[in-house]
Amino acid sequence: MRGSLLNDPNQLTTHKGGDPVEVPLTRVGDWMYTQAGQAFGGYTVQIMRGRMDPTERAGHDKAWGLEFGDPGDVQVFPPPPKAAKQGFLGKLLGRAPAPAPEPHDWTREHLMSKNMGASFDEGLTASPEAAIVPDDAGQTLLHRHALAGNLACIESILRHGGDPAAKDAEGRTPLDLARAHGWTEAVALLEAAG
Repeated sequence: MRGSLLNDPNQLTTHKGGDPVEVPLTRVGDWMYTQAGQAFGGYTVQIMRGRMDPTERAGHDKAWGLEFGDPGDVQVFPPPPKAAKQGFLGKLLGRAPAPAPEPHDWTREHLMSKNMGASFDEGLTASPEAAIVPDDAGQTLLHRHALAGNLACIESILRHGGDPAAKDAEGRTPLDLARAHGWTEAVALLEAAG
């Protein structure tokens, strides 16, 4: 993934806000994008917002200039467009209106997981230690992907030795994080894994 840093990192001194960065997709643990002033994703930001009182949260959102919504209900995609209405020309030419896109079952898995599963598994095959090494907060890849509902990634991490009982610095397991966000199939997979 490529992008530019939005701000100056707190601890990293080799980069500053605005610098271009490139990170392998398998190393991305959180993400956020905006569309028409609405934030989508941003799991870490939502955790921080959830710890703020309403006044502090309003100030935070105003400073960002974005609508984040309820911190307990992370939005990951805009609502799907409605099916196009058949106009006069379509009726005249006998063309049917475009169908609405098929809805995605977000309780099953995060949509991004479907698209990155194979390349993610290749990355872990090349570097299996990445499945077990915790970050500074004690979170492993399994924690981060359980939080995001990345079912294909969770399956891959478990195959490469990820520990479903690993606890982060706050004592949470990957299963705790998947349950907190309602990823039903990820919960079942992690329960079955131990």
